[in-house]
Amino acid sequence: MIKRIAIIAMVLAMLLCVPAFAADTQANVVSAANSPIDLGPNDPRATISDAAAPDPCVPLTRSINTSLFSFTADKVYNMLATNGVSGKNFTTASLTNGYLKVSGSGYYTPTPSGGVFFRAGACYYNSSSASFVTYMGQYVEFKNNVSNYGYVSKSSLTSGTTYYGFITNAIQDGKIYLSGTIYLYNSDGK
Repeated sequence: MIKRIAIIAMVLAMLLCVPAFAADTQANVVSAANSPIDLGPNDPRATISDAAAPDPCVPLTRSINTSLFSFTADKVYNMLATNGVSGKNFTTASLTNGYLKVSGSGYYTPTPSGGVFFRAGACYYNSSSASFVTYMGQYVEFKNNVSNYGYVSKSSLTSGTTYYGFITNAIQDGKIYLSGTIYLYNSDGK
């Protein structure tokens, strides 16, 4: 019985994985008109750990995916980046297939009303402002409690910069927190 439940849960997870293609996730080349988005500092209340479950979106893509790293975040009231966690960063040299694939899911507690989303993707640390920065095109938007994936073009990232994974709470009211698991891959974007 437990085995059947596990199989049903896995099938449902794969069915709920909604692909987001480059155009849908703003995975464009960063241009001068693309202003930086200040994500702020890490949320001191949030926790980060290794992802325990496999990515439900992997079987649904035909792309070449080599895992860079994954993480599970819990109690994110603002934003959480993977800096300070060994092996949870990358540079453009890691993206030999041309794209960063961002995959995963997350949910809010308590569940907010309306169509709520969150963002996850690549960011870098800006030491002069003591905060993390991303650009449009360097993240994927996720609907609350829906598995999703999208691609970030290597050309939208700066060569030689150390990037971290991040997840950010769109509500940021101090009452509703975000938990989720994010997977980052070296991908060919197909």
